[in-house]
Amino acid sequence: MTQGLVREAREILSTAPPGGDRRELAWAAGVWNCRHAMALVGYWRGSAGPRGLATSPHSGSSLERGRWILATYKRIEVYGGDLDRPLIIGWPDIAALIDTARTKHLDACRAALNERGEFLRRHGFHSGMGEWWAVEDRCYAAGLAAWAACRPMTRQLDLFGLLDT
Repeated sequence: MTQGLVREAREILSTAPPGGDRRELAWAAGVWNCRHAMALVGYWRGSAGPRGLATSPHSGSSLERGRWILATYKRIEVYGGDLDRPLIIGWPDIAALIDTARTKHLDACRAALNERGEFLRRHGFHSGMGEWWAVEDRCYAAGLAAWAACRPMTRQLDLFGLLDT
């Protein structure tokens, strides 16, 4: 499930047209930039507001079709490739989506972070690296489960097209 969601988010970010579905774009940007449980729990604690979802002051990554995604504390931008101007996603738009998953997924994200903290207290970061990555995978899985739960349903299923087959 986890790699499928990330792949879907990357595809949306790489192909989203200007003026496309803003909720789907915000979801994809959230999955891409804040899929670790730490980002979600930090935001859900409420001290930094929507900007609390930002995982670093300035980070970027290349996408398909010559596009680039840039995340700052201010916003997320997708630019380059076939775009005349950047697609801009605000942290409040992303926060509005992930807030719908808080009730159901906060405990799972906290549990993953508690396991992470306990591992660090017991072993430190530099020992048991295989075990460490297993713990990190559970943190990402908890965060991605929250994102999966708040995915906007924007694409309609073509039932009549299914009858033709």
